[in-house]
Amino acid sequence: MIDVRLFALLETLTSSNLGWLAEEVLHDILAGQISLESEASVLRARGAIFRGDQSDISFEAQEAAESVSTPYEVEEQLGKAVSYICRRLEDAISMLRACAERLDTVINAGGAELVESRAGPSSVLLLTDGSAVAMETNALQLVEAERAVRDLREELQRWLSNGAEDNTA
Repeated sequence: MIDVRLFALLETLTSSNLGWLAEEVLHDILAGQISLESEASVLRARGAIFRGDQSDISFEAQEAAESVSTPYEVEEQLGKAVSYICRRLEDAISMLRACAERLDTVINAGGAELVESRAGPSSVLLLTDGSAVAMETNALQLVEAERAVRDLREELQRWLSNGAEDNTA
């Protein structure tokens, strides 16, 4: 059963051009808490792979049967959704920042002069085939995006706190 308040959050994401994120959130909530392999099992498999001896790895049917998911309780769903949304947005910004830094490193390592543009160093500028700017971001925009996600997290937490007593499913 899905908390009906989750649909309002998903609709808000979709109307904000974040339909991809709404889809991920819904998938995560429907999947529930997925049990993972034990640490010992992962270490055994990792050791066998690094040794190059894959005959040591056994994926028995009983291990797969243990890997079932536990549905989230209705009360947990909004909190999980909010955490997921903020984590994914923070990860996306972090990846974009890493991309900009790596591009700067590549450009500067080659000894090439930076091409003057309105973007400047520490920025990402994607061009289409027609040399039109498809996307542009710089360090200042990344800082602003990080601040916006922090503000979003606070607002969503406040929304959760104010709506906790309205739990209908």
